[in-house]
Amino acid sequence: MPNSTTPEINLIEEDELVVRPGGKAIRWALSYGKGVLVLTELLVVIALILRFYFYSSIADLNEEIDRKLLDVKSKNSVDFETKFRSLVLRIDRANGILNGVEPNEVLETAKKEIPEGLTITNLTVTPEEIVITGKAQTEASLATLAVNFKKSPPFASSVSVDKFTKGEGNDDQISFILRAKYRKV
Repeated sequence: MPNSTTPEINLIEEDELVVRPGGKAIRWALSYGKGVLVLTELLVVIALILRFYFYSSIADLNEEIDRKLLDVKSKNSVDFETKFRSLVLRIDRANGILNGVEPNEVLETAKKEIPEGLTITNLTVTPEEIVITGKAQTEASLATLAVNFKKSPPFASSVSVDKFTKGEGNDDQISFILRAKYRKV
């Protein structure tokens, strides 16, 4: 039986590098360092891929913000409002022409229906109606005007006297506003 007091003899000399504290660190770095290096490279590759993804997302968001900013600026500009109103006016005029009612024809017909004794102060022709503002010397001349417009085919749909006031004192004329809707005959 071997004696437990016998010393162990190692004939293979240990490398000085392994025995020293710095040598142990190098040995550890060589064995586990490869795994750490591979893990680090994997993280760098993932970070690179995420970087491209986030940069493309940021670029898309910036483009969308710029597009929406231009929309907001154009909607809030006075120039947009002016162009819009001008376009609406042109469309209304075009609709009047397309409906076949020429303003000149309306004026010619209205001129024939106005009796003597009336003074016209304002005449407005819109795509749907004619508005006559004026003064009449007598109630009979105003009644004749309303009846003439009511009998006239282009204006027969709706004729109304909206304002009817008689002057006082020396001005005994009757102020009135007559509205007559017209249509194509």
